[in-house]
Amino acid sequence: EWLLFARLLQGLGASVGSVVTMTIARESLPDHTRARFCAAAGFAIAVAIALGPFIGGYLTHWFNWRANFIFLTMLGLILIVMIVSVLPETHDKTQHQKVKLFTVFKALLNDKHALLCTWLVGTVNGFLFSYFAESPFIFIHLVKINVAQYGLLSIAVAVAALFGSITSRQLLGKVPTNTLVLIGALLMLLGSLLLMLISFTGWINASHQVLSVMLIMLPIMIIIYGGFGFVVPMTLSSALQKHKTVLGTAGAIFGLGYYLLVTLFTWVMGLIHNGSILPMPIFFFVLSLSSAAAAYSIHKGSA
Repeated sequence: EWLLFARLLQGLGASVGSVVTMTIARESLPDHTRARFCAAAGFAIAVAIALGPFIGGYLTHWFNWRANFIFLTMLGLILIVMIVSVLPETHDKTQHQKVKLFTVFKALLNDKHALLCTWLVGTVNGFLFSYFAESPFIFIHLVKINVAQYGLLSIAVAVAALFGSITSRQLLGKVPTNTLVLIGALLMLLGSLLLMLISFTGWINASHQVLSVMLIMLPIMIIIYGGFGFVVPMTLSSALQKHKTVLGTAGAIFGLGYYLLVTLFTWVMGLIHNGSILPMPIFFFVLSLSSAAAAYSIHKGSA
């Protein structure tokens, strides 16, 4: 019970990073620079999530599961020192105004673009969190690889996010941002379709470990490439364009919205787990269809 309570406190603290960091970016960066920053941030988020199982797998393999919390404590202390010593204040105190939470919440509910962006960011992160919730069972219990080997697979996720981020940054200014979002959503749909079709073949099993890993990781890398390379950075950058005077409050509500979706999607992934590989590919395909529809709606609205 105490461990779970401490993890709750961890989550409350960690949520500040996502919401406040993007608020700082929106307050201090112009539109064209912010899009490039968000592309880098999307990569950093994906890499951080991907490196977690990699580092955690080896810490558990070399020491025990408690070593993960020692490592996280060290990271927390480093972050505190950095924030206190080098992070400047970006909020313009001369423009301070009293913001009514319900008024901002109501404005966001009436903003179709913001709602679609919330769904897209929540879905992409839902892919990643659901994958890391279900993939240990698939790789360790079905394919029979060990914990350390499983941790190495996270590098492939990070590489996909890196190349997606680099590609989207190169295309910025040449391709409209809403078109980039649509391209990313279609890539996620393609990856999800491939993963679902491969899963129905029966080729993924412990008798063909290398082939099984490759057949799963290739579609997952396509999903991450499109999601964190194209969808997340462009969506984070443009989501709150109509709410520039209340960025802190709007950003907090926006972050709450997509993290509630991430929680929902991860819970559903656990709920439909049945001991086979099929639930994850089918679930991902359904999510990707909804993401493509949302991205198309955003693209159509900007045309």
